[in-house]
Amino acid sequence: MKKLPEEHVMMQTITSRQGMVTKFSLSDSTKVWLNSGSELQFPILFTGDMREVKLRGEAFFEVVKNEKQPFRVNAKELKVDVLGTSFNVISYDDDTQSEVILIEGKISLSAERGQVKEEYGTIHPGQRAVFKEESHKVYTEEVEVDKYISWRDGNLIFRDDPMEDVIRRLSRWFNVEIVVNDPEIRSYIYTATFRNENLEQVLKLLKLSAPIDYRIIDSKALPDNEFTKQKIYLMKKKI
Repeated sequence: MKKLPEEHVMMQTITSRQGMVTKFSLSDSTKVWLNSGSELQFPILFTGDMREVKLRGEAFFEVVKNEKQPFRVNAKELKVDVLGTSFNVISYDDDTQSEVILIEGKISLSAERGQVKEEYGTIHPGQRAVFKEESHKVYTEEVEVDKYISWRDGNLIFRDDPMEDVIRRLSRWFNVEIVVNDPEIRSYIYTATFRNENLEQVLKLLKLSAPIDYRIIDSKALPDNEFTKQKIYLMKKKI
């Protein structure tokens, strides 16, 4: 397949607004769900021998199979190669790891360190692979995939998750800064399902099911007409 000169490949970037899930299709009919505050860069028309996109944040892909033109997601250093499959990728700039959760099909993982390409093999449906940037190692485990893809329908599912992970996901979902006043809170384990609740409703449910309390500090206007993030302080509930 003839590859167009790089300068002729027109690129497009779609960003999903905070608190929104954006669904769209690529030129090959691959479907993409882009999570809140995430960004996908891709060519308007796929050319050459590889369909490549670049992700910042989180996205779910339903890739149309094309053996002559494999599909690749570049998630910082991690490269996710597929033919036709459904999977979720998490790769935020402020994280030191990238994750891939496979729903169906098969994918292979690799990364590049300088001129050296490292191959990590394949993962299978129902598995989650975590790529650690510092060590360049990949760890895999069997998971309940539903909790990792529920965000597509506006839901958040936690199943025996450390409060650290709950806080991180809530911060991104609602675009707020969550400050933990007592380090012990981060070690709590949490199970819950949120279906389209707003931030205040989520905090009230959090307070009912865990020994914590919260305080909300509203956004403030800055001189450049921007606003600070809303702050949420979490503290141990007083007995």
